[in-house]
Amino acid sequence: MLELTIVCLLLAASVPAAGQIAGACRFDVSLRRFQGTDLQQAQCLLRSVKRWGKVAAAPAVLPPALEALIGKPVGFGLEQLRTLLAASGLDESAVGGKLSAHVSARYFVIHDTSSPWLGDTSFPADDTPALNNLATYRKPDAVAHVFVSRTGQTLLGHDFSEPWRATKLESTVIGPPASGLFLHVELLQPRRRDPAGGPKNDAMAPIPGFTPVQYERLALLYAAASARAGAWLVPAMHASIDEGLVDAHDDPQNFVLADFASALERLQAALTGTVSEQPPASQASDAPVAASSAVPASEATPGSPGDLCAPIVAGLARLTGGAELLASGSGNKSWKSLFDECDRSDRFAGQALPTHAGKPLRCSTDPNRVAFISRYADGTVVFQAKASVDADGSPVVGGSGWPNDVQTWLTYDKGSKDTFVNAEEVPFIVLPLPTKAAGLSLMKDMRVGKGDLAVVVSGGRCTFGVLGDAGPWFRLGELSLRAHEEMGNPQCRIPGEHPCKGLKGGSGIGIVEGVTYIVFPGTRPKPLLSQTVNKVVRELATDRALRFLQANTRP
Repeated sequence: MLELTIVCLLLAASVPAAGQIAGACRFDVSLRRFQGTDLQQAQCLLRSVKRWGKVAAAPAVLPPALEALIGKPVGFGLEQLRTLLAASGLDESAVGGKLSAHVSARYFVIHDTSSPWLGDTSFPADDTPALNNLATYRKPDAVAHVFVSRTGQTLLGHDFSEPWRATKLESTVIGPPASGLFLHVELLQPRRRDPAGGPKNDAMAPIPGFTPVQYERLALLYAAASARAGAWLVPAMHASIDEGLVDAHDDPQNFVLADFASALERLQAALTGTVSEQPPASQASDAPVAASSAVPASEATPGSPGDLCAPIVAGLARLTGGAELLASGSGNKSWKSLFDECDRSDRFAGQALPTHAGKPLRCSTDPNRVAFISRYADGTVVFQAKASVDADGSPVVGGSGWPNDVQTWLTYDKGSKDTFVNAEEVPFIVLPLPTKAAGLSLMKDMRVGKGDLAVVVSGGRCTFGVLGDAGPWFRLGELSLRAHEEMGNPQCRIPGEHPCKGLKGGSGIGIVEGVTYIVFPGTRPKPLLSQTVNKVVRELATDRALRFLQANTRP
């Protein structure tokens, strides 16, 4: 993947001259498009948006299901779409207006409404009427083409065929050349005050940021718009488009690309009939979703990570059951609620976070984004969170002292060529250390130990590894350098350099959300040897995963 040059420009509020480049993602006024291929444009325009409107510097890592669509012809016709709408009891106004009207747009822009503002009040349930009042946005000059409530209802502001400008880059920088190029969808999302800011700020968004039915409806809108345009549009985040401009917005907050991609997979299945339609995530269990048919373990054969991954991704789409993992000694609180607490308030189980170099550490600036943590009858634990980067045991950490001066939490068994685990060579996951002050231990509640098997899935890719390290007690979701590489997210600053001498961004650039971890307690391979660890772990973890999914999936 080519690196994108991210240039932050403070631009004057005037129409640029022909040929001028505008905005952080480099809109070429003469060509009426952002620079790069459609895919490269999407990687810039879909960068995640953090609190206070901070847009990630690195290009977005796109789920394969989304990456495969952008700029390509749609694989279904308008009649198929009409049939689906009729079966769902929807009319064309629910998906952006008349399907027969051609759309000239190239870009599909995702916003959040950042309202209602709740002040210091906690976020209520998503089906609370006050959070779903679409009438608030029903105006002749509605700010977007379509609005989507948290319960999945829509309001048509303007037909997708009607040119409408809703970003600062369009209205104050590009001007008339932007007409008709952008479609705008507002997802209803409440906001509240961040205690770290002023009295009227609206920086805090709920976690998760959007509901499963919002992703389902957004996927349908994206498909309808793309079908009318003749090809899949380039999706974009509002904040990424306006990055660097004065008074730029900070939306959408806590948007999960993997959830959007999964909704698109299910929709394509329903439209084309290539695979069976999956139920909306809101009607399924807490497990992640993807569209495919489960493959029995007996039919799975050893092969590349991609070959091994397909039946696991398919099985996760049908995963059912599981119980929320509770934190022993916490007064019946779930582990998810404790990580959510840290993301919101920078406290974990009521405890203040430690300091580093004299400054307090925070979850709010690097949220765990835990979607669920569930335990199954056989003891397997499945959770979904971010995936930050662990380089322990590698030359990039040890420098000239590697390998003798680089010790790791996990060590190999007697007979191994190496003693310590190298993050650049071995896929492994990281779990948090016990919370000593509160007397809590996630690893104890999961009943896992050093070297236990794990499978990690994100965006249709898998890695097969072990529990190889322990991290801060308030952080969940971390992978080794090798695991990130197998997930399509290589970390070395110089592509292909081995051993790696420097990481992207200094300390690596992780996956911000939507990564699913399957952990199998009591499964450490014996013996665990550096000479065979990857081969043995891949075979054992694949077998475990397929047998687990066979026993816990819907027919």
